[in-house]
Amino acid sequence: MEWRDRLQRIEAIVEKDLKVTRWWWIAVLIIAATESVATASIAGNIRRMNDLYNIPFTWYDGNLRSLYAVAAFLASMILGLAFSYVHGGEIRRGTIRSIILYPVDMNDVTIAKLASSFVLATGFSTILFLGFAMPFFVYGVWPVGDFLAIHAMALLMAFLALGTGVFLAHVVAQVAGRMIVSPSLLGSVSLLSSILLTETAANVIGLQFVAALAGPQGPTRQQVLEVQQFARAISVLSPQHMGARILSDVFGIYAAWPDVHVVIPVAVLVGVVGYFFGRKLYMDILVR
Repeated sequence: MEWRDRLQRIEAIVEKDLKVTRWWWIAVLIIAATESVATASIAGNIRRMNDLYNIPFTWYDGNLRSLYAVAAFLASMILGLAFSYVHGGEIRRGTIRSIILYPVDMNDVTIAKLASSFVLATGFSTILFLGFAMPFFVYGVWPVGDFLAIHAMALLMAFLALGTGVFLAHVVAQVAGRMIVSPSLLGSVSLLSSILLTETAANVIGLQFVAALAGPQGPTRQQVLEVQQFARAISVLSPQHMGARILSDVFGIYAAWPDVHVVIPVAVLVGVVGYFFGRKLYMDILVR
């Protein structure tokens, strides 16, 4: 089938997905408006405090980690829910069964669902993000460009993690001969892993584990250092960690190589192999 026909079919699937989420947009706008009302007084008080004591906004490691963690969690949660809805809904509503008769392969459906979820997640997360942050922008408490960069980076890294997990499901299905793990589930696992494998999250989990094993006396300094070294090593597998490192360099906090040498090659390899296997998967594998 020609690429033009495939793109038209992908576009039709995306258009259908966007139509069935009309009420979602209304709900998100209401939530965002509520956020703005709730944070307006907080932003005003912070602005008065800054003017009184002449406190400029400054980026440092702690506030970047915290703010990026919130943005990454928001983007990952919304992106995962959106993909699960548009992809899993096809099987529940029987749409997959109807398009089995058409000359499409797994890649057409996967690309369409990734595109739909990215459009939905970009719109929803941006509205919610601006609903919370707009009062701080209006009062001049937070730099607009920096915070939009954080939001965009978190969203892009979440999409990278989701795409990796989804195409990995193609590989598993081709090897096993059936859809053992659905693209929605493996994509969600990949999104969750991208957060849990960040240096901050891995440190917290590792320290809790060591503290539980150490008992009342608590972990030793050597054990704490080993946990920190392990967290630093395993964090190179997290797209969100890579995104935070890039922003840290851009904001002038900590200049370091952002681990692109691990995350990007793995994502590209899984994507290429998954796409190749997706061309060999029959659509009825989703309903076996």
